[in-house]
Amino acid sequence: MLGQDYFTIRLSDIYEYSRIQYKCGEGISNKNAKYLWELCVDVSGNIIFVLSSKEYLHFLDHNTNVESFSGTSNDEVWEINCTDIKILTIKVEVPHKSTWFCLPSTVVLKLKGSQIMFLLWLELTLVTLIFLALIVNVDSL
Repeated sequence: MLGQDYFTIRLSDIYEYSRIQYKCGEGISNKNAKYLWELCVDVSGNIIFVLSSKEYLHFLDHNTNVESFSGTSNDEVWEINCTDIKILTIKVEVPHKSTWFCLPSTVVLKLKGSQIMFLLWLELTLVTLIFLALIVNVDSL
């Protein structure tokens, strides 16, 4: 995992204004591959989503997307669900550690066991990422 320091340094002075500050945890993909995940949404709505694995997952070399992913944060507070995840960059380190910088079409982050939900949509238009929506579902409040 890259760790919170990576995101703090990458976003510099604007990190503290992030819509969603650093979250991380573990999860599983539709191919039953186990991943560590990291998420941060900056003040502009840009999603930084990273998957990591201690194992080398050879199928990601040829198929540069993951259909779906779900997991829980390390603090057991958040649940995450993502769909149609495009792998943008792959970083492989020795021994057998891989990190993927990703662009999910949909990210649902919600408090575990709660109806409060943050829903993020992204649309990829040529090379421009457009942040379409951040919806807070507060029906149960």
